[in-house]
Amino acid sequence: MTSWLIEDLPPGRLDEAWPLIWLRDSTLTLDRWLVEARSLLAEAPTAGVQVAQTPSGYIYAVCAWRIDRTADDASEMTLPFVAYVQWNGAADPLANLIDATEDIARRKSCTHIRLGGRPIAAIGDTLRWERLGYRWAGDALEKHLIPPRAPQDTQGVVRLHR
Repeated sequence: MTSWLIEDLPPGRLDEAWPLIWLRDSTLTLDRWLVEARSLLAEAPTAGVQVAQTPSGYIYAVCAWRIDRTADDASEMTLPFVAYVQWNGAADPLANLIDATEDIARRKSCTHIRLGGRPIAAIGDTLRWERLGYRWAGDALEKHLIPPRAPQDTQGVVRLHR
């Protein structure tokens, strides 16, 4: 079983993600990818690029994200770039990366995540996304997030045991 490291992709390694990005959207040039990815990184902490990689540094999944405000003043996370190697093993790099991205969205109080920005064909296997909990909403795949439960105050609570 492969152990995936989920990490932010620094500007100096953006070109290492290019082969996966190009496989998902062959109309995108390397220069355009670098411009768009650097633009996202400049928006930190409301945007970023994360990867799932092996301990030796080989990238198997890339996810760029941005937090936006919706018309009703809620926060949503948009994933303008998602690319990954098809994986059929138990330790799916895409699933691990999306779990980590969803954790970021919850910490930033996002109500949902939308896959957008690239043609839907570039997103990949729709069934895979549906297994991860994403559903069609108009022309995009999205997932509504359940906010994390607030920690409960246990001070002053008396537990009775029989």
